[in-house]
Amino acid sequence: MPPLQDRIKRMLQNTSPAELARRPGLGWIRRFAGRAELWRLCRRSVPRGMAIGCFCAMLPIPLQTVPAAALAVLVRGNLLVAAAMVWITNPITIVPILYVNTLLGGWILMRPPAAEGGAAPDPGVLDSIGQIGAELFIGSIAAGVLLAVVGYAVGVLGHRIYVARRWSGRKSKRLAE
Repeated sequence: MPPLQDRIKRMLQNTSPAELARRPGLGWIRRFAGRAELWRLCRRSVPRGMAIGCFCAMLPIPLQTVPAAALAVLVRGNLLVAAAMVWITNPITIVPILYVNTLLGGWILMRPPAAEGGAAPDPGVLDSIGQIGAELFIGSIAAGVLLAVVGYAVGVLGHRIYVARRWSGRKSKRLAE
């Protein structure tokens, strides 16, 4: 079994714009394959991709990668970073995240928790589903915005640290010569 670095390198080579355009069902990507900002790891596109991916990860919808990719194309964010950040919500983390989003939405709407002590509210099941749905929607949007801001800041800070380390390495290399 090849080392992890080799496997990652092979995977990234298979996700090049030209390779994606050749795959069946992904021909629509040809239009965007020439846009370098969608694929490059640069100081503007990576934080945008992180913010988009974090926002879409909080949305309570299936196939979150599709809106993340579409938004990355619209705002010129890194497509691969946006798609990767969506995996914050995975089969292990989705239930706790949706629960916290519902609590956050209830707090924003100033509503008491929908089911205290595990019992369903009295007005009826459909009313409680509507209440929980509204809380989940509002909470997910709010959590998405908050996480997008944090993701953008982490992307900017991460790039600055990366550049500072490269400059430091160059400086020490020059002094060693």
